[in-house]
Amino acid sequence: MSPVLILYKSVHHGNTRRVVQFLVQQTGADAADIGQLPLPDPTHYRLIILASGICFQSMHQAIHAYIEKTDLSGKPVLLLYTCGLPFKGYTRKTVKLLLKKKAECLGVCHCRGYGTDGLFGKIGGIARSHPTKEDMNRIFASAQKAIRTSGASSSCGCLRSPVASRLPAGRRTVTPSHAHLHQESGAC
Repeated sequence: MSPVLILYKSVHHGNTRRVVQFLVQQTGADAADIGQLPLPDPTHYRLIILASGICFQSMHQAIHAYIEKTDLSGKPVLLLYTCGLPFKGYTRKTVKLLLKKKAECLGVCHCRGYGTDGLFGKIGGIARSHPTKEDMNRIFASAQKAIRTSGASSSCGCLRSPVASRLPAGRRTVTPSHAHLHQESGAC
C-alpha cells in the first residue's frame, strides 16, 4: 500500500482520469474513482489527493459528499482539478469543507482540460490538446511537494511504502526521475 491515496471523479472527457493515471504511474500512489464503492480507508494513508473536473464552477459533488461524510481531521489533503478555462475560486467551497472537517489543505493544483460544455460545444470545444505532458509534469511537481510536506516520502521525495522497503535496493524506485540514484546508491 502506498502512503498516498488519490480519490477522483472524472466525467466528461477523461481529463482528470488521465492526470490521475499519470500521477499513479510516476509516484506509485493508490487511486480510486470516488464513485466506485467500497473506497479505501483514508486512515491508512499519509496524504489524500482529491481530484475532479470542474462542474458548475466547483469541484464535483461526489468530492464534496466524500469530505462531508469522512473524518479527515488532521489529514493532509491536496486538491487537483482540470477545467477548460482556469479561473480562481473553483475550489473555494471544497477548501471551506476541508477546513470545517479540520483537514490540513496543502494547496490546489490544476491544469486545463478539453471541454465542450455550453457554447464551447458548438465551436468544437476548448483546450483540445489538454492536458498536455507539460500540464501533467506541473501537476506532478505540485504532488511531489505535497508528498514531501505530508511526510509521505523519504529524503529524496520518493514515496515510502512498505512494499518498496522490502524490494532489493536497485528496485525501490517509484519515481523514474530518481531511478539512476537508486540503482547506484540503493537509497530509499
